[in-house]
Amino acid sequence: MRDTHHRRSIHELLWLGPIGLVCLLLPATLLWQRQPGAAVPLRWLLAAGALWLLIWWLAWQRRALNREHALAAPFPDLGWGTRLTLLRGLLMAALGGFLLLPASNSWLPALCYGAAALLDRMDGEVARRTHRCSELGAALDTLFDALGLVVAPLVALLLGKLHPSYLLTSAAYYLFIAASRSRLRRGLPLQPLAPSALRRTLAGCQMGFVALALWPPLAAELTRWIGVFFMLPLLCGFLIDWYQVSGRFDMRQPQMAQRLSRLRIAMDNWMLPALRLLLALAILALPNAAAPSSLLLALAFAFCVGFLVRTTGIALLVLLAWHFPGGSVAALTLWCCAGAVGLLLFGGGRWCSWRGDDAWLRRIDTGTPQVVVGRS
Repeated sequence: MRDTHHRRSIHELLWLGPIGLVCLLLPATLLWQRQPGAAVPLRWLLAAGALWLLIWWLAWQRRALNREHALAAPFPDLGWGTRLTLLRGLLMAALGGFLLLPASNSWLPALCYGAAALLDRMDGEVARRTHRCSELGAALDTLFDALGLVVAPLVALLLGKLHPSYLLTSAAYYLFIAASRSRLRRGLPLQPLAPSALRRTLAGCQMGFVALALWPPLAAELTRWIGVFFMLPLLCGFLIDWYQVSGRFDMRQPQMAQRLSRLRIAMDNWMLPALRLLLALAILALPNAAAPSSLLLALAFAFCVGFLVRTTGIALLVLLAWHFPGGSVAALTLWCCAGAVGLLLFGGGRWCSWRGDDAWLRRIDTGTPQVVVGRS
């Protein structure tokens, strides 16, 4: 029975390769209808097909991991959680097809990566609910997280939506893994990462931001700056994680724990509430051309009372980028964007009227040094 289950799951995975290639024909047809001629859809299909074959090969190499743990019997099929993860890989491949296309105002890149980001929030939950949490799904989830933060920023960069420096977020994961393995090869100790709710939030928000930045209506002049504001906390997070795994920071020491506790209390009680108020005042000072005044007034009030602060931060970023008048970016607009990103990542702190969006964004990651971003 165990061999039969193993053969069935391998047979399913084997067929997913050609099925994925067939599915890629639909976006190629849409591109052909928008831009008649064979050159554009063929270039897209070549890049997307090659990337899908790479993704499928990575899954095929890990086919023996379709089990709950090393001593468990293989599952009889891939399960819906892993299927959704592979669908996310197919969407990544479709997005990668735009690497060979000239800059355009197509909505397809935003739709592909937006759908992939949504699936990233769903596949782990589906696997848990269907009792099919597998080593294969977890491994592919980590691979696709890292791959998405390479492919999507490259596409956004080619479209002019991101500053070239944002590619540091793509390189950070691989540099972290390479440095960790280098320590192991040299016989140096590698400490486990302490659990952190912020780590997963930082990674998840990068995906959400890039998906939004790919929207054609959002002004590139502003999304490039917003990308920098999202990038800096993530790079700081990787640096802190490196100090942990290399033993420079020991979160288990009482003195370090006390410092972190004091910093957390100061942020919640004073820094974040003060940021909310300062951001509300800055919104009220924005010129009328920045966005409809009624919407800006509503967002300023939401920040003051702490109503869904993270969601309000997203709304402010989208509103400013959607209604950006063009030209140079004013300092006040930059301050509003930076403040919105800070509240989105760290929350509104104390004296918030409703924190209903915290539970969705903040997820505890208990990954090892080798796996920075695990199954969500």
